[in-house]
Amino acid sequence: MSCIFCGYSCRRISISTDIGESFFCRQCGGVENLSNKQAYIYTNSYFISNYDTIIEQQRVFLKKLLSDLDPFVKYKRLLDVGCGTGLLLMEAYIHGYHDSVGVDISSDAIQIAKKTLAGTDVTIQLSTNPILDQFGVVAFMDSIAHIENLDKKISSILSENLSKDGLLIIKTPRFSKLYFYYGMLLGWLLKIVGKSSYVSNTIFYLPARYYLFTMVALDAFLARHGLSKEFIFVKPEYLRDKSQIVGLKNRIAYYLLRIIPDFLRGGNKSMIIVARKI
Repeated sequence: MSCIFCGYSCRRISISTDIGESFFCRQCGGVENLSNKQAYIYTNSYFISNYDTIIEQQRVFLKKLLSDLDPFVKYKRLLDVGCGTGLLLMEAYIHGYHDSVGVDISSDAIQIAKKTLAGTDVTIQLSTNPILDQFGVVAFMDSIAHIENLDKKISSILSENLSKDGLLIIKTPRFSKLYFYYGMLLGWLLKIVGKSSYVSNTIFYLPARYYLFTMVALDAFLARHGLSKEFIFVKPEYLRDKSQIVGLKNRIAYYLLRIIPDFLRGGNKSMIIVARKI
């Protein structure tokens, strides 16, 4: 079975849980999750608790990103795949993008985004509806890991939606081989107390994400689809309040499942890659 990221057919390591199965490619370090459940659809409460508290941090980052993209963008029309609350689309509209489109699988996200973008020329719709237009920029901001049948989706977007010389922007958490080896080791050790599935589900983000990328895996995936990198950078993730982690048991679990893994992947950081259609 070939790796979806690098295309190599080398032997992959399989990790089974009560939710599904994960495959770790020893060549590029990417992980593909085959969950028995449907894609995790974020609810209204999720957006309120996880995005409302960091909205200003997001705006600062998005404004800078859009400014940095200016020398590379030839056609200021954006397709935001997995648009969430619509914040990128709003900042892009303010920055001079017009007739942009945002899609998401979550009806809660669609409702919030429509309110956010009321009075603009941005269209918000469920991702099940076909999009036949061309865009100068296509963005996957923290969404590419959640897209089922990713190879097919990317191929479709490149052929139908991304204009000639258009840009593809991807923001996704950065993982490492050490992170995954640690997760597998911890899961095997905790089989004795029956907690291996819980550990694996947490480390491999089941069932919320289909894919976990290392830098090498994402680079290889883009190259397989004929995309040329313009630039890449890494940024720390948004800081969140951890005061609700109380009790010795919860603190130990947080240390084992978040602090150590984050250290092994070089910190809680995301990769932002800007690639151009060749």
